Amino acid sequence: MRRRIIVSFAAFTAAALAATASGYSIWRSLSEPPAEYKTLEVILNKLNDGNKLGKANLAFMITAGPAASELAWGRGLCRGNLETLYDQCVFFSLLNPFKTYKNGWDEIIRQSYALNSPNAWAHSSGTILFPRSLFRKFNDNSHLACIIAHELTHELRSHAFELNYYYNHNLKGLSEKDKEAASMKLQRQHELKADRDASIMVFRAGFKGRPCITAISEVFRLNGDGSNTEADSTHPGFDERMNALKLNYIELEKNPPKQVKSVKRVMYYNKPDNLLLFTHGKN
Repeated sequence: MRRRIIVSFAAFTAAALAATASGYSIWRSLSEPPAEYKTLEVILNKLNDGNKLGKANLAFMITAGPAASELAWGRGLCRGNLETLYDQCVFFSLLNPFKTYKNGWDEIIRQSYALNSPNAWAHSSGTILFPRSLFRKFNDNSHLACIIAHELTHELRSHAFELNYYYNHNLKGLSEKDKEAASMKLQRQHELKADRDASIMVFRAGFKGRPCITAISEVFRLNGDGSNTEADSTHPGFDERMNALKLNYIELEKNPPKQVKSVKRVMYYNKPDNLLLFTHGKN
């Protein structure tokens, strides 16, 4: 389930803003980035090649992941109940997995790395979050590309804003129950659109086959989720998403989309903030 997570969007440094690049991206780094960020850079470069990702400044953060929230709650380190667990204990899911804390949190991060489900989140601030374990569970770049492109779609299409605007402007006069049902229906449509756009983005980037079917199917399997589409869910069920993706690929293979002109990008790894900044490079 895609949830709202409150994080602060790090300010871009003067070095990153002033950087220029030949090609599509370069690393500007205070130190050597972790292997997961290097993988992320490779995939973002490829997705940027042949796709129009716009000029918005984006940030990517690799985190301890949502299992850390549950583990912290179990140890009494944060308050909440099972319904509000991730909202009340979100601080722990956002811990930097590449940092040593020496206060008991390191063991939470270690266990979270083993137990996390392979989910990612797009925040309306322009930050996309991935649990570190995602890169262990998906060692095929084409599958990772689908998950990254799915979240990029949420950002590029401003789905969080669209949902909030729809709720506040289009659903006036409805009961809270009907508003909630309508907003969940729109969120399910957003997920199908993100799957579709991700498959197009990955296709344009040159990844072969139908990797997004495999990737999304594996997300369901690793979550232990074989659910049907439900009216009170923000995400479509397994069968609906698989069937929609298959139809997407049939259309893609009949009418292959052309590559579009890319926007030059500069990548800057900010170790203190644990962020990969994906900024618009100067031509």
